[in-house]
Amino acid sequence: MIRFSTLLLCALSTASLALPLQAAHAAPTGIGTTSTEIDLSSLDLTSTRDWTIANRKIAQASHAVCQKLIQDNWLMDSDGADCEQDAFSRAHEDLYVLRDQQRARHQTGHVLLALSSGK
Repeated sequence: MIRFSTLLLCALSTASLALPLQAAHAAPTGIGTTSTEIDLSSLDLTSTRDWTIANRKIAQASHAVCQKLIQDNWLMDSDGADCEQDAFSRAHEDLYVLRDQQRARHQTGHVLLALSSGK
């Protein structure tokens, strides 16, 4: 399972553009945050098929998180694509770590047995 939390204003440069516009829209003060949890516990990230499924789930979650920030007036619509890419990239880094952990568990659980019948 992977926890994916974003404090997204699509980086500091986007924050400097978005904050003045938030005041004009009478948005609440503070920093907009939202998060979502993606359940990947049933996936074997060492398989190509499950890796693809995990990437699709992350892309969908990235979209949902950024749309929530837009809906709550923390981001402008025009920053949505950058936000999604940033969220996806951050979560994807965690996905690589999770895959490496799965590979390590599989490696430590294998034993090589070789027999030879010779006289």
